[in-house]
Amino acid sequence: TMSTADAAPACGLGAGKCVPCESLDKSHILSREAVDKELSESLKMWKLKPLDKTSDDGSEQHAISRSFTARNFQCALDAINAIGAIAERENHHPDLHLTGYRNVEIVLYTHSLGGL
Repeated sequence: TMSTADAAPACGLGAGKCVPCESLDKSHILSREAVDKELSESLKMWKLKPLDKTSDDGSEQHAISRSFTARNFQCALDAINAIGAIAERENHHPDLHLTGYRNVEIVLYTHSLGGL
């Protein structure tokens, strides 16, 4: 299973603690190049995921995602609950998906900006 320590670096693209999103605007969205660099250097287990949205200028919006297969259904639920506790503490809430009874996907992006 995934520990809470494994989930913690996901907040803030490796910063360890999320910055509140309320003060951010569209100018804070990271470029594709910046995201690719961060993924290749410090978030190697994460992948770029296109969102089913486009920005005001028509460009595609992205999130980062990480998927894993838990040992069983209970381990998948335990991982989601541990991630949820971190997300609540950091006030940064990922999209969490549980499919096929033990396949977990974590999707992160700044919801208020519709991107990373």
